[in-house]
Amino acid sequence: KLTIETFPQTHNRVKIVLVDNNPAHNNMLAEKFEIIAKQNETTWKIVVVNRNWKCRSKGEDAGWGIEACD
Repeated sequence: KLTIETFPQTHNRVKIVLVDNNPAHNNMLAEKFEIIAKQNETTWKIVVVNRNWKCRSKGEDAGWGIEACD
């Protein structure tokens, strides 16, 4: 299951958050991408992309991180 949320930012930017609650990696509980995109006159430019995940071994209450899942 993939969820998508958008959040307006300043300077014609938008934060896009994609969460995959059924990631391909068996040890991951969920995977998240945070994208900052800027709109110019007719195009969009990706400014920043961050990726993090929750590990299945750490349970539902574990926060988002970038450590390897065991």
